[in-house]
Amino acid sequence: MAYTYPGTGPIVVGDNIQVSKFLNTPSLVQRRVNELANQRYVSDVLLSGRVADVSGGAVQYEVDEDNFTVREPESVSPGGEYPLTPISDVAPAVAKIQKLGQDTIVTDEKVKRSGMNEVERGFSKLVNSNVRKVDSIGLSLIGSAVSASHAVSGAWDANNAKVLRDILLAKAKVTALDKGYDPNVIVVNDEVFALLASDQALAAFYAREDRSNPAYTGSFPIVAGMQVLPTNYLPTGVEALIADTNFLGGIAFEDLGGNYEGSAATGVETKSIRDELNDQWRLRARRPLAHYVTDPGAAIKLTGITA
Repeated sequence: MAYTYPGTGPIVVGDNIQVSKFLNTPSLVQRRVNELANQRYVSDVLLSGRVADVSGGAVQYEVDEDNFTVREPESVSPGGEYPLTPISDVAPAVAKIQKLGQDTIVTDEKVKRSGMNEVERGFSKLVNSNVRKVDSIGLSLIGSAVSASHAVSGAWDANNAKVLRDILLAKAKVTALDKGYDPNVIVVNDEVFALLASDQALAAFYAREDRSNPAYTGSFPIVAGMQVLPTNYLPTGVEALIADTNFLGGIAFEDLGGNYEGSAATGVETKSIRDELNDQWRLRARRPLAHYVTDPGAAIKLTGITA
């Protein structure tokens, strides 16, 4: 793989001089890690609210309650007094920041024998592990907070499956709350994605001669006006989730300092540390964050999709 990062200095292809120069340039390390992590965090899409830099290690937020007053509006006669109605207070909730990260070691021997390939493997594993941990926590929180569900009319692998109708009916339950919710994302596990992308009844709605449909691309970006996001990290028992990402919740980040490159709010913070005593490099990736759900009614689970 060719690297075209800017910079001057000694470049000897395949030798540890090139790798050492790369690891000694924090901005290049952080850029590469963000390239690997780009568009990988599903929880970042679902929980679109942001608190850029919390203090004290926690973020305080309020969970949505009923949008209506306790009493109904009444007819007021000319000069008459308007009736009073109580509005209940919402108890604030708190989400604590978790510093999710880890290190990996790249020895000088591995650099000499494998060059940039060993560094690339290290970064890939750090990113994959961070995505898995962050999304597992975020999606588990969403799965616990969201209580609404919609049972589909039948398993989606059956001949008489009504996939599009099931999705639209589930979406209608969210919009019917009259809170301004308009679901724009459907998150599915890999098995459900395969059923969704290969459903013949749904394929009949595709534009003819359109080579952007799943039969050609293997991807399924839009269905019923919602972006489809496949992930391996939905919690057990949740096969699909429809959500309005503008309302569902957010993620808070804390700047802990320490001369890290990058920002946890936009990706992974990174650091490469030279260990001269042991002739090796320590590569580090972390995200100090806290997920929170403010509007659980902005999402709904689909059940019964697989037999």
